[in-house]
Amino acid sequence: MSPGLKEGLREAAAAAGCSVNAYIVQVVAAAAGHRARFRGTAESGPAPDERLDELRALPRNEQGFPVSFKARDEHRWARKAWVEVIERRFDFGTAMQGVRYADFNCPWFYVEWEQLNGPEWPEGLPGPEAPEFAGHRGAA
Repeated sequence: MSPGLKEGLREAAAAAGCSVNAYIVQVVAAAAGHRARFRGTAESGPAPDERLDELRALPRNEQGFPVSFKARDEHRWARKAWVEVIERRFDFGTAMQGVRYADFNCPWFYVEWEQLNGPEWPEGLPGPEAPEFAGHRGAA
């Protein structure tokens, strides 16, 4: 190991408040894709931006539902909760218009809305209060 690298690791470890060995383990874990092991814990999990990227990258079936059971279950519950909220605020037709749009264009929307405090209405679809929304009724 070069003296410059060794000194850089010592300084970074001291700044992080851990030993050089512990710091190297964190760096290797982060390089292997375990962000929670690098300057985080399993409880803290991924940052919101990382979670959103993971959510959007999930493999999905042709209806927009995630393939993995856990992610599909989260999707179903978030979708159901969103429909209930929009149906109470507006009506069932408005909720279904949002569902038709989100399922096809941004299927991650429901979990983003529920777990990550995302937008209340899918991006790209005019909101129910917007005059141009009427033109989207019935469009898939």
